[in-house]
Amino acid sequence: PNAPPPKAKLMAAYYEKLTTLFWVSENYLFHAFAWYKYYTLCKEYNRGMSEEMMQMQASAVLLAALCIPTLPGKSNKPSGDKD
Repeated sequence: PNAPPPKAKLMAAYYEKLTTLFWVSENYLFHAFAWYKYYTLCKEYNRGMSEEMMQMQASAVLLAALCIPTLPGKSNKPSGDKD
């Protein structure tokens, strides 16, 4: 009935594995979200994480977000341009 919530270490491992799964499946939106969740869990619960590791993970979150493609059929070109 009332199960305790999963431990942060387990959830971090889960989201870390999801980053790979979503990248391989080319689901970039969920890949970025998994990186974000992994980063926030590590930052909050892993007090011994080095500044370098924290910076690397923050960079991965940013790069993952930048990999999300725009909506299909939408163009950034003005409507008067032709290819």
